[in-house]
Amino acid sequence: MPVLPVTVLMESLAWESGGDAVRFNMSHSHGLALYAVTRGREVGIDLEYIHLNLEVDQVAERFFSRREVAMLRALPTEVQRHAFFLCWTRKEAYIKAKAEGLSLPLNQFDVSLASGEPAVLLGTQRDRYEASR
Repeated sequence: MPVLPVTVLMESLAWESGGDAVRFNMSHSHGLALYAVTRGREVGIDLEYIHLNLEVDQVAERFFSRREVAMLRALPTEVQRHAFFLCWTRKEAYIKAKAEGLSLPLNQFDVSLASGEPAVLLGTQRDRYEASR
């Protein structure tokens, strides 16, 4: 069976569902791909390769909110790298779902970052009601 490009598949799904009700998002990294398809709501996803040589402290200081940096530093050192990438992917997924890209600065909203925690928007500086939605 031939494989259809993602855009053709999504256009077909949109047509079959009656228009623009179908939304999708995708991410890829190091040979893996992740796709999400929803109906009636926006969706954002992110997939990242955990780089062992990335200076996560410096990147977190530059892009994460003060609250997230504090939460990251409060974790045991051996889990901080994993928590950093959880936070990063959750932030990327949120801005993709908002369709604002980096016009929404990553340090202007907080996400959960502990392993085993659900992915949760904890707060945003732009809209105090956003997290409750």
